[in-house]
Amino acid sequence: AARAREEQRIKDAETAAEKAAEKAAEREQKIADDKAKRKADADAKALAQEQSNTDAWLVELDRRTMSEMQLLNAQYMDEAIKLAEKHQQGLVSETEYQEALKNIRAHYSGERITLVQEEIEAQKEAPARLLG
Repeated sequence: AARAREEQRIKDAETAAEKAAEKAAEREQKIADDKAKRKADADAKALAQEQSNTDAWLVELDRRTMSEMQLLNAQYMDEAIKLAEKHQQGLVSETEYQEALKNIRAHYSGERITLVQEEIEAQKEAPARLLG
């Protein structure tokens, strides 16, 4: 009987040790899962912040491009008006007027194209900025 009790005690101790080991493994897994979740949350937050920064950068780029486009339009109108005034005053012939107007249009058209191309190139940087 004493031997049976001793065997039962040993068996109970082994079972308790196994349960303790299982609980320790479960705790370790929970700690690892919590750590992975915190890292994923931090990564998502950092990505969202970078996306927000990129969006703000793109809005600023658009605003700056629009301002530059408005400046180009104002310069174009200023030159065209001055040319028209000279033409009305008879200081330039019709042929000179048409040729000069064509040159002014071509110049500012080229400037606008360059500005748009620069914005497109800058916008291509946005995904690279986001991906780091």
